[in-house]
Amino acid sequence: MDALKKFIEKKKSEAKFKKAGRGHRMDEASGGGAAGGASRHVVQERQHPSKGSQLAGAAALARHEQKQQQQTASSRSLAVIRAQARKQLEEEAAAAGGESEASGAAPAGPRTTQLEMAPNLAVNGVYYKCPIIGGEVLPKAEIQLKIKEFLFDQLAEDCGISSCLILQSCNTSKEKVQTCVETLCKYVDNIVTQPSEEKFRRIRQSNRAYVERVAPIEGAGEFLSAAGFETAVLPHGEGTETFWVFPSDGDLERLQMLRDALVGAEPIVPDLDRNARALMPSQAARQVGLPPDFFAVSQEEIKREQQLRTEVVENLTLLQTRAMRERAEQRELRKYRFCLVRVRFPDGITLQGTFRVLERVSSVFAFVRENLVTPDTSFDLLTPTGHQLAPEDQTPLTEAKLVPSVLLTWQSRCASSPPGGGSVAYLLPELMEMIEELG
Repeated sequence: MDALKKFIEKKKSEAKFKKAGRGHRMDEASGGGAAGGASRHVVQERQHPSKGSQLAGAAALARHEQKQQQQTASSRSLAVIRAQARKQLEEEAAAAGGESEASGAAPAGPRTTQLEMAPNLAVNGVYYKCPIIGGEVLPKAEIQLKIKEFLFDQLAEDCGISSCLILQSCNTSKEKVQTCVETLCKYVDNIVTQPSEEKFRRIRQSNRAYVERVAPIEGAGEFLSAAGFETAVLPHGEGTETFWVFPSDGDLERLQMLRDALVGAEPIVPDLDRNARALMPSQAARQVGLPPDFFAVSQEEIKREQQLRTEVVENLTLLQTRAMRERAEQRELRKYRFCLVRVRFPDGITLQGTFRVLERVSSVFAFVRENLVTPDTSFDLLTPTGHQLAPEDQTPLTEAKLVPSVLLTWQSRCASSPPGGGSVAYLLPELMEMIEELG
Protein backbone atom coordinates (compact mmCIF):
# COMPACT_ATOMS: atom_id res chain seq x y z
CA MET A 1 0.00 0.00 0.00
CA ASP A 2 2.88 2.38 0.71
CA ALA A 3 4.16 1.89 -2.84
CA LEU A 4 0.73 2.71 -4.26
CA LYS A 5 0.38 5.87 -2.15
CA LYS A 6 3.90 7.04 -3.02
CA PHE A 7 3.18 6.51 -6.72
CA ILE A 8 0.02 8.64 -6.60
CA GLU A 9 1.63 11.41 -4.52
CA LYS A 10 4.60 11.52 -6.89
CA LYS A 11 2.36 12.01 -9.92
CA LYS A 12 0.37 14.75 -8.17
CA SER A 13 3.59 16.59 -7.27
CA GLU A 14 4.85 16.32 -10.85
CA ALA A 15 1.57 17.70 -12.18
CA LYS A 16 1.70 20.67 -9.76
CA PHE A 17 5.34 21.34 -10.67
CA LYS A 18 4.50 21.49 -14.39
CA LYS A 19 1.69 23.97 -13.71
CA ALA A 20 3.99 26.27 -11.69
CA GLY A 21 5.67 27.59 -14.84
CA ARG A 22 9.33 28.39 -15.38
CA GLY A 23 11.69 29.12 -12.50
CA HIS A 24 13.35 32.42 -11.52
CA ARG A 25 16.78 33.31 -10.27
CA MET A 26 17.12 34.84 -6.83
CA ASP A 27 18.80 37.98 -8.25
CA GLU A 28 16.00 38.66 -10.75
CA ALA A 29 13.51 41.42 -10.07
CA SER A 30 10.25 40.01 -8.77
CA GLY A 31 8.12 41.95 -11.23
CA GLY A 32 10.38 41.45 -14.27
CA GLY A 33 8.89 39.89 -17.40
CA ALA A 34 10.56 36.96 -19.15
CA ALA A 35 10.05 34.70 -22.11
CA GLY A 36 7.04 32.46 -21.60
CA GLY A 37 5.47 34.76 -18.98
CA ALA A 38 2.78 37.36 -19.39
CA SER A 39 4.14 40.63 -20.81
CA ARG A 40 3.59 43.79 -18.79
CA HIS A 41 2.94 47.20 -20.31
CA VAL A 42 3.23 50.54 -18.67
CA VAL A 43 -0.16 52.25 -18.70
CA GLN A 44 0.17 55.94 -19.45
CA GLU A 45 -2.24 58.40 -17.93
CA ARG A 46 -4.81 59.91 -20.25
CA GLN A 47 -7.40 62.57 -19.86
CA HIS A 48 -10.77 61.45 -18.51
CA PRO A 49 -13.55 61.93 -21.10
CA SER A 50 -16.27 64.43 -20.41
CA LYS A 51 -19.68 63.41 -19.11
CA GLY A 52 -21.28 64.12 -22.48
CA SER A 53 -18.75 61.90 -24.25
CA GLN A 54 -19.39 59.11 -21.76
CA LEU A 55 -23.16 59.26 -22.31
CA ALA A 56 -22.76 59.31 -26.09
CA GLY A 57 -20.37 56.37 -26.02
CA ALA A 58 -22.62 54.35 -23.71
CA ALA A 59 -25.63 54.96 -25.96
CA ALA A 60 -23.71 53.92 -29.08
CA LEU A 61 -22.43 50.79 -27.37
CA ALA A 62 -25.95 49.87 -26.20
CA ARG A 63 -27.34 50.29 -29.73
CA HIS A 64 -24.53 48.15 -31.16
CA GLU A 65 -25.04 45.35 -28.61
CA GLN A 66 -28.84 45.38 -29.14
CA LYS A 67 -28.38 45.13 -32.89
CA GLN A 68 -25.93 42.23 -32.54
CA GLN A 69 -28.25 40.38 -30.15
CA GLN A 70 -31.19 40.79 -32.54
CA GLN A 71 -29.16 39.57 -35.50
CA THR A 72 -27.80 36.59 -33.55
CA ALA A 73 -31.23 35.62 -32.22
CA SER A 74 -32.88 35.94 -35.62
CA SER A 75 -30.17 33.97 -37.43
CA ARG A 76 -30.22 31.24 -34.77
CA SER A 77 -34.02 31.03 -34.91
CA LEU A 78 -34.03 30.88 -38.71
CA ALA A 79 -31.35 28.16 -38.75
CA VAL A 80 -33.27 26.06 -36.23
CA ILE A 81 -36.54 26.40 -38.11
CA ARG A 82 -34.93 25.52 -41.44
CA ALA A 83 -33.15 22.46 -40.01
CA GLN A 84 -36.26 21.13 -38.31
CA ALA A 85 -38.45 21.81 -41.35
CA ARG A 86 -35.98 20.04 -43.65
CA LYS A 87 -35.86 17.03 -41.34
CA GLN A 88 -39.67 16.92 -41.10
CA LEU A 89 -40.06 17.07 -44.89
CA GLU A 90 -37.51 14.27 -45.38
CA GLU A 91 -39.30 12.05 -42.85
CA GLU A 92 -42.68 12.75 -44.47
CA ALA A 93 -41.29 12.05 -47.95
CA ALA A 94 -39.79 8.75 -46.80
CA ALA A 95 -43.02 7.71 -45.05
CA ALA A 96 -45.16 8.73 -47.99
CA GLY A 97 -42.90 6.87 -50.42
CA GLY A 98 -43.11 3.70 -48.34
CA GLU A 99 -46.90 3.90 -48.05
CA SER A 100 -47.39 4.57 -51.76
CA GLU A 101 -45.17 1.65 -52.72
CA ALA A 102 -47.10 -0.67 -50.41
CA SER A 103 -50.61 0.43 -51.32
CA GLY A 104 -50.18 2.13 -54.72
CA ALA A 105 -52.00 5.23 -53.38
CA ALA A 106 -50.97 8.77 -54.15
CA PRO A 107 -48.69 10.40 -51.59
CA ALA A 108 -50.49 12.41 -48.93
CA GLY A 109 -49.98 16.14 -48.58
CA PRO A 110 -47.67 17.70 -46.02
CA ARG A 111 -48.81 17.86 -42.40
CA THR A 112 -48.71 21.03 -40.33
CA THR A 113 -46.14 20.67 -37.53
CA GLN A 114 -45.45 23.00 -34.64
CA LEU A 115 -41.70 23.61 -34.30
CA GLU A 116 -40.01 24.12 -30.96
CA MET A 117 -37.27 26.68 -30.53
CA ALA A 118 -33.90 25.42 -29.30
CA PRO A 119 -33.51 26.39 -25.63
CA ASN A 120 -30.81 28.81 -24.51
CA LEU A 121 -28.68 26.49 -22.37
CA ALA A 122 -27.56 27.66 -18.95
CA VAL A 123 -24.37 25.61 -19.25
CA ASN A 124 -22.80 23.86 -22.24
CA GLY A 125 -22.21 20.55 -20.46
CA VAL A 126 -20.66 18.74 -17.50
CA TYR A 127 -16.88 18.94 -17.10
CA TYR A 128 -14.24 17.15 -15.03
CA LYS A 129 -10.63 17.54 -13.93
CA CYS A 130 -7.97 15.21 -12.50
CA PRO A 131 -5.02 16.54 -10.44
CA ILE A 132 -2.80 13.60 -11.40
CA ILE A 133 -2.79 14.40 -15.12
CA GLY A 134 -2.73 18.19 -14.75
CA GLY A 135 -5.21 21.05 -14.64
CA GLU A 136 -7.17 20.40 -17.84
CA VAL A 137 -10.97 20.68 -17.59
CA LEU A 138 -12.65 18.34 -20.09
CA PRO A 139 -15.88 16.41 -20.72
CA LYS A 140 -16.06 13.01 -19.05
CA ALA A 141 -15.19 10.93 -22.12
CA GLU A 142 -12.13 13.07 -22.88
CA ILE A 143 -10.84 13.16 -19.28
CA GLN A 144 -11.21 9.37 -19.01
CA LEU A 145 -9.22 8.96 -22.23
CA LYS A 146 -6.51 11.25 -20.81
CA ILE A 147 -6.35 9.18 -17.61
CA LYS A 148 -6.09 5.97 -19.64
CA GLU A 149 -3.27 7.36 -21.81
CA PHE A 150 -1.45 8.61 -18.72
CA LEU A 151 -1.60 5.24 -16.95
CA PHE A 152 -0.42 3.30 -19.99
CA ASP A 153 2.49 5.74 -20.33
CA GLN A 154 3.46 4.92 -16.73
CA LEU A 155 3.84 1.20 -17.48
CA ALA A 156 7.46 1.77 -18.49
CA GLU A 157 8.19 3.42 -15.12
CA ASP A 158 6.31 1.08 -12.75
CA CYS A 159 4.43 -1.66 -14.58
CA GLY A 160 3.12 -3.28 -11.38
CA ILE A 161 1.39 -0.30 -9.78
CA SER A 162 0.30 1.09 -13.17
CA SER A 163 -1.33 -2.20 -14.19
CA CYS A 164 -3.31 -2.26 -10.93
CA LEU A 165 -4.57 1.28 -11.56
CA ILE A 166 -5.39 0.52 -15.22
CA LEU A 167 -7.46 -2.48 -14.19
CA GLN A 168 -9.38 -0.48 -11.59
CA SER A 169 -9.75 2.76 -13.60
CA CYS A 170 -10.16 1.86 -17.28
CA ASN A 171 -13.13 -0.53 -17.17
CA THR A 172 -16.76 0.51 -16.96
CA SER A 173 -18.33 -2.47 -15.14
CA LYS A 174 -17.44 -2.58 -11.43
CA GLU A 175 -18.90 -6.07 -11.11
CA LYS A 176 -16.70 -7.46 -13.90
CA VAL A 177 -13.64 -5.74 -12.43
CA GLN A 178 -14.36 -7.29 -9.03
CA THR A 179 -14.77 -10.74 -10.61
CA CYS A 180 -11.47 -10.31 -12.46
CA VAL A 181 -9.65 -9.23 -9.29
CA GLU A 182 -10.99 -12.24 -7.38
CA THR A 183 -9.88 -14.59 -10.18
CA LEU A 184 -6.38 -13.10 -10.36
CA CYS A 185 -6.06 -13.31 -6.58
CA LYS A 186 -7.04 -16.98 -6.77
CA TYR A 187 -4.28 -17.59 -9.32
CA VAL A 188 -1.72 -15.87 -7.09
CA ASP A 189 -2.87 -17.54 -3.86
CA ASN A 190 -2.60 -20.98 -5.43
CA ILE A 191 0.99 -20.29 -6.49
CA VAL A 192 2.04 -18.76 -3.15
CA THR A 193 0.53 -21.55 -1.05
CA GLN A 194 1.75 -24.39 -3.31
CA PRO A 195 4.70 -23.06 -5.36
CA SER A 196 5.91 -26.55 -6.33
CA GLU A 197 2.59 -27.52 -7.95
CA GLU A 198 3.14 -27.08 -11.69
CA LYS A 199 -0.56 -26.92 -12.65
CA PHE A 200 -1.06 -23.78 -10.51
CA ARG A 201 1.76 -21.99 -12.31
CA ARG A 202 0.02 -22.36 -15.68
CA ILE A 203 -3.04 -20.45 -16.90
CA ARG A 204 -4.49 -21.66 -20.18
CA GLN A 205 -5.65 -18.60 -22.14
CA SER A 206 -8.49 -20.54 -23.80
CA ASN A 207 -9.81 -21.66 -20.42
CA ARG A 208 -13.46 -20.62 -20.00
CA ALA A 209 -12.89 -18.89 -16.64
CA TYR A 210 -9.96 -16.91 -18.07
CA VAL A 211 -11.82 -16.00 -21.28
CA GLU A 212 -14.95 -14.80 -19.46
CA ARG A 213 -13.51 -13.26 -16.29
CA VAL A 214 -9.98 -12.05 -17.05
CA ALA A 215 -9.28 -11.60 -20.78
CA PRO A 216 -11.95 -8.89 -21.46
CA ILE A 217 -10.73 -6.68 -18.58
CA GLU A 218 -8.26 -3.99 -19.57
CA GLY A 219 -5.06 -4.16 -17.54
CA ALA A 220 -5.36 -7.85 -16.60
CA GLY A 221 -2.70 -8.96 -19.10
CA GLU A 222 -0.39 -6.14 -17.99
CA PHE A 223 -0.82 -7.24 -14.37
CA LEU A 224 0.11 -10.86 -15.12
CA SER A 225 3.15 -9.74 -17.09
CA ALA A 226 4.25 -7.38 -14.31
CA ALA A 227 3.80 -10.17 -11.74
CA GLY A 228 6.29 -12.37 -13.61
CA PHE A 229 4.08 -14.49 -15.86
CA GLU A 230 5.31 -15.25 -19.36
CA THR A 231 3.40 -16.42 -22.43
CA ALA A 232 4.32 -19.80 -23.88
CA VAL A 233 2.85 -22.27 -26.35
CA LEU A 234 2.71 -25.69 -24.69
CA PRO A 235 1.28 -29.11 -25.59
CA HIS A 236 -2.32 -29.61 -24.51
CA GLY A 237 -4.50 -32.55 -25.44
CA GLU A 238 -3.89 -33.47 -29.06
CA GLY A 239 -2.45 -30.08 -29.97
CA THR A 240 -0.93 -26.98 -28.42
CA GLU A 241 -2.35 -24.06 -26.42
CA THR A 242 -1.12 -20.64 -25.33
CA PHE A 243 -0.51 -20.34 -21.58
CA TRP A 244 0.51 -17.79 -19.01
CA VAL A 245 3.38 -19.50 -17.17
CA PHE A 246 4.90 -18.43 -13.85
CA PRO A 247 8.56 -19.57 -13.74
CA SER A 248 9.62 -22.05 -11.06
CA ASP A 249 12.22 -19.52 -9.87
CA GLY A 250 9.80 -16.59 -10.00
CA ASP A 251 9.76 -13.88 -7.30
CA LEU A 252 7.02 -15.00 -4.90
CA GLU A 253 7.48 -11.96 -2.67
CA ARG A 254 6.83 -9.56 -5.56
CA LEU A 255 3.88 -11.70 -6.62
CA GLN A 256 2.32 -11.36 -3.15
CA MET A 257 3.05 -7.63 -3.05
CA LEU A 258 1.29 -7.00 -6.37
CA ARG A 259 -1.63 -9.13 -5.24
CA ASP A 260 -2.09 -6.89 -2.19
CA ALA A 261 -1.68 -3.77 -4.34
CA LEU A 262 -4.37 -5.00 -6.73
CA VAL A 263 -6.83 -5.57 -3.89
CA GLY A 264 -6.09 -2.20 -2.28
CA ALA A 265 -5.95 -0.11 -5.46
CA GLU A 266 -8.82 2.32 -6.00
CA PRO A 267 -9.87 3.71 -9.38
CA ILE A 268 -8.66 7.15 -10.40
CA VAL A 269 -11.95 9.04 -10.60
CA PRO A 270 -11.97 12.54 -12.12
CA ASP A 271 -13.35 15.33 -9.97
CA LEU A 272 -16.49 17.17 -11.07
CA ASP A 273 -15.57 20.69 -12.09
CA ARG A 274 -17.99 23.26 -10.72
CA ASN A 275 -17.72 25.25 -13.96
CA ALA A 276 -18.14 28.36 -11.83
CA ARG A 277 -19.18 31.51 -13.64
CA ALA A 278 -20.68 34.84 -12.79
CA LEU A 279 -23.77 36.09 -14.63
CA MET A 280 -25.13 39.56 -15.17
CA PRO A 281 -28.75 40.13 -14.07
CA SER A 282 -29.97 40.07 -17.68
CA GLN A 283 -28.28 36.69 -18.26
CA ALA A 284 -29.61 35.10 -15.08
CA ALA A 285 -33.17 36.28 -15.86
CA ARG A 286 -33.36 34.34 -19.11
CA GLN A 287 -35.42 31.20 -19.50
CA VAL A 288 -32.68 28.59 -19.81
CA GLY A 289 -32.52 24.86 -20.45
CA LEU A 290 -30.24 22.08 -19.25
CA PRO A 291 -27.97 20.07 -21.60
CA PRO A 292 -28.49 16.30 -22.12
CA ASP A 293 -25.55 15.51 -19.78
CA PHE A 294 -27.72 16.52 -16.81
CA PHE A 295 -30.25 13.77 -17.47
CA ALA A 296 -30.08 10.08 -16.62
CA VAL A 297 -32.81 8.77 -18.89
CA SER A 298 -32.60 6.08 -21.54
CA GLN A 299 -33.62 6.44 -25.17
CA GLU A 300 -36.88 4.60 -24.52
CA GLU A 301 -37.74 6.92 -21.65
CA ILE A 302 -37.19 9.91 -23.88
CA LYS A 303 -39.62 8.46 -26.44
CA ARG A 304 -42.19 7.94 -23.69
CA GLU A 305 -41.87 11.50 -22.38
CA GLN A 306 -44.81 12.78 -24.41
CA GLN A 307 -47.00 9.96 -23.16
CA LEU A 308 -45.95 10.62 -19.56
CA ARG A 309 -46.91 14.26 -19.87
CA THR A 310 -50.47 13.34 -20.72
CA GLU A 311 -50.53 10.84 -17.85
CA VAL A 312 -49.41 13.55 -15.43
CA VAL A 313 -52.38 15.69 -16.45
CA GLU A 314 -54.70 12.74 -15.85
CA ASN A 315 -53.12 11.94 -12.48
CA LEU A 316 -53.73 15.49 -11.29
CA THR A 317 -57.45 14.77 -11.42
CA LEU A 318 -57.11 11.70 -9.18
CA LEU A 319 -56.97 11.64 -5.40
CA GLN A 320 -53.50 10.54 -4.20
CA THR A 321 -52.14 9.81 -0.77
CA ARG A 322 -49.07 11.59 0.55
CA ALA A 323 -46.97 8.45 0.07
CA MET A 324 -48.10 8.16 -3.55
CA ARG A 325 -47.16 11.78 -4.24
CA GLU A 326 -43.73 11.33 -2.62
CA ARG A 327 -43.02 8.23 -4.69
CA ALA A 328 -43.99 10.11 -7.84
CA GLU A 329 -41.65 12.96 -6.89
CA GLN A 330 -38.76 10.55 -6.30
CA ARG A 331 -39.29 8.94 -9.70
CA GLU A 332 -39.18 12.36 -11.29
CA LEU A 333 -35.95 13.32 -9.48
CA ARG A 334 -34.20 10.10 -10.52
CA LYS A 335 -34.25 11.41 -14.08
CA TYR A 336 -31.38 13.78 -13.23
CA ARG A 337 -27.69 13.15 -12.54
CA PHE A 338 -26.55 16.74 -11.99
CA CYS A 339 -27.95 19.93 -10.52
CA LEU A 340 -27.40 23.52 -11.63
CA VAL A 341 -27.20 25.87 -8.63
CA ARG A 342 -27.40 29.63 -8.99
CA VAL A 343 -26.81 32.06 -6.11
CA ARG A 344 -27.94 35.68 -6.51
CA PHE A 345 -26.01 38.39 -4.64
CA PRO A 346 -27.26 41.82 -3.49
CA ASP A 347 -25.45 43.57 -6.36
CA GLY A 348 -27.48 41.56 -8.89
CA ILE A 349 -24.61 39.28 -9.96
CA THR A 350 -25.41 35.55 -9.95
CA LEU A 351 -22.90 32.79 -9.20
CA GLN A 352 -23.50 29.51 -11.06
CA GLY A 353 -22.07 26.03 -10.43
CA THR A 354 -22.67 22.35 -11.27
CA PHE A 355 -23.24 19.68 -8.59
CA ARG A 356 -24.04 15.98 -8.45
CA VAL A 357 -27.59 15.38 -7.29
CA LEU A 358 -26.39 13.29 -4.32
CA GLU A 359 -24.01 15.97 -3.01
CA ARG A 360 -24.90 17.62 0.29
CA VAL A 361 -26.35 21.08 0.90
CA SER A 362 -23.15 21.90 2.80
CA SER A 363 -21.17 21.53 -0.44
CA VAL A 364 -23.13 24.47 -1.90
CA PHE A 365 -22.03 26.66 1.02
CA ALA A 366 -18.41 25.53 0.51
CA PHE A 367 -18.62 26.38 -3.20
CA VAL A 368 -20.01 29.85 -2.52
CA ARG A 369 -17.46 30.55 0.21
CA GLU A 370 -14.45 29.64 -1.95
CA ASN A 371 -15.58 32.12 -4.62
CA LEU A 372 -16.10 35.08 -2.26
CA VAL A 373 -13.64 37.96 -2.02
CA THR A 374 -13.82 37.56 1.77
CA PRO A 375 -14.31 33.82 2.47
CA ASP A 376 -14.76 34.35 6.21
CA THR A 377 -17.99 36.30 5.67
CA SER A 378 -21.00 34.89 7.54
CA PHE A 379 -23.95 34.43 5.19
CA ASP A 380 -27.24 32.59 4.64
CA LEU A 381 -28.72 31.01 1.52
CA LEU A 382 -32.46 31.31 0.99
CA THR A 383 -34.57 29.16 -1.32
CA PRO A 384 -37.19 30.73 -3.64
CA THR A 385 -39.84 29.90 -1.01
CA GLY A 386 -37.89 31.77 1.68
CA HIS A 387 -36.59 28.64 3.46
CA GLN A 388 -33.17 29.21 5.02
CA LEU A 389 -30.56 26.52 4.34
CA ALA A 390 -28.07 25.56 7.05
CA PRO A 391 -24.30 25.55 6.29
CA GLU A 392 -23.83 22.22 8.08
CA ASP A 393 -26.86 20.56 6.44
CA GLN A 394 -25.91 17.08 5.14
CA THR A 395 -29.17 16.55 3.25
CA PRO A 396 -28.65 15.46 -0.39
CA LEU A 397 -29.71 18.01 -2.98
CA THR A 398 -32.42 15.65 -4.21
CA GLU A 399 -34.05 15.38 -0.78
CA ALA A 400 -33.71 19.15 -0.31
CA LYS A 401 -35.71 19.50 -3.57
CA LEU A 402 -33.04 21.63 -5.23
CA VAL A 403 -32.89 19.40 -8.35
CA PRO A 404 -32.57 19.89 -11.31
CA SER A 405 -31.90 23.61 -10.87
CA VAL A 406 -32.45 26.23 -8.22
CA LEU A 407 -31.93 29.95 -7.68
CA LEU A 408 -30.80 30.76 -4.14
CA THR A 409 -30.47 34.20 -2.58
CA TRP A 410 -27.28 35.18 -0.76
CA GLN A 411 -27.82 37.18 2.42
CA SER A 412 -25.10 38.51 4.71
CA ARG A 413 -25.47 38.01 8.45
CA CYS A 414 -23.70 41.31 9.15
CA ALA A 415 -26.18 44.02 10.10
CA SER A 416 -23.92 46.88 8.97
CA SER A 417 -23.82 47.92 5.31
CA PRO A 418 -20.82 46.80 3.25
CA PRO A 419 -17.93 49.21 2.78
CA GLY A 420 -18.15 51.47 -0.22
CA GLY A 421 -21.85 52.20 0.18
CA GLY A 422 -23.01 48.88 -1.25
CA SER A 423 -20.80 49.02 -4.38
CA VAL A 424 -18.33 46.43 -3.13
CA ALA A 425 -17.84 43.30 -5.26
CA TYR A 426 -18.74 40.03 -3.57
CA LEU A 427 -17.14 37.54 -5.98
CA LEU A 428 -13.49 36.98 -6.89
CA PRO A 429 -12.07 39.33 -9.55
CA GLU A 430 -11.23 36.45 -11.91
CA LEU A 431 -14.90 35.43 -11.97
CA MET A 432 -16.05 38.97 -12.63
CA GLU A 433 -13.58 39.28 -15.51
CA MET A 434 -14.97 36.13 -17.15
CA ILE A 435 -18.56 37.35 -17.35
CA GLU A 436 -19.79 36.59 -20.85
CA GLU A 437 -23.00 35.95 -22.72
CA LEU A 438 -24.44 32.45 -22.40
CA GLY A 439 -24.03 30.49 -25.63
